[in-house]
Formats: sequence, structure tokens, C-alpha cells
Amino acid sequence: MEGSKTCGWAAAKKRTTALRMFVRFLIAEGKCAVGLDGAIPVLAHWRLSALPRYLQEDEVERVIASCDITSPVGKRDRAILLLLARLGLRAGDIVQLRLRDIDWQGAWLHVSGKGRRQTRLPLTHEVGRALVAYLTDGRPPTDTDVVFIRCRA
Repeated sequence: MEGSKTCGWAAAKKRTTALRMFVRFLIAEGKCAVGLDGAIPVLAHWRLSALPRYLQEDEVERVIASCDITSPVGKRDRAILLLLARLGLRAGDIVQLRLRDIDWQGAWLHVSGKGRRQTRLPLTHEVGRALVAYLTDGRPPTDTDVVFIRCRA
């Protein structure tokens, strides 16, 4: 058990399971008190149970600043990154974003989130300027009202 502190979860689980089975064998042979196997902890492990990894604030700022705003793709990337970083939108929310979801006069962004739940988020100047730059100088001409159009190299 002592080595379980330094090994990975899978190895620790194997060790505790083996120990529990050995104690159950001893109980069946009458060499151990009944119920002692319950004293061996069960190691639970849930997928995504650890805190998610994330970028530090300065790293996020460097990623945003690395966008080449002189190119259409750079304008698109910067607008997407700002929506992710400043408003906390999910990738799926950004993909579904339509021109009619942007309230320029009220400075609001209407998002259809999980479960078709409507959310209204404030459109900050920084995000608004990035969207305008992309829509006026970066977005290819199209008949669709989807905000972000896929660019092909």
C-alpha cells in the first residue's frame, strides 16, 4: 500500500484489488476476521475528475496577440479567440453563431447554448471591434448568415 502513493491510479487500483482478494481468500480459509476486506479502500476514478488544464492569463494574451490581423484568417482567428477568452463561449456556440445573433445597437450577443437555452452576453468593445474587422475585411462574400466561414488554403 505504501508504494501506491507514488504509482499511478491504475497500478494503485490493481494493488488494492489484489490485496482485497487476498484478504477475502484468508477470510474464506478462516485465517482472518470476517469483514476485514471492507477496511481496504476502494479507489474510485472518474473520467475528467481532475481539474481541467488551462492557460494562464498571460498565455491567453500572447495567443491572442499572435494573430496576424493583416490577413483574413488572422482576423477570423482573433475574433474567435476573443469570443472564447472574453465571453467564455464554447466552440459549438461559436460555430452556430449567426449575424442575427449580434445586437450591435444594444451591444449584446445572443447565444443558443446547451439544451437550446438562450443566453444574452454583453458585446464588449474589444470583441465587437474584432468581429467588425473580420466581417468587413476578413469574411469571404457569402449568402449565409453564419458568422464564421471556413477558410480553405
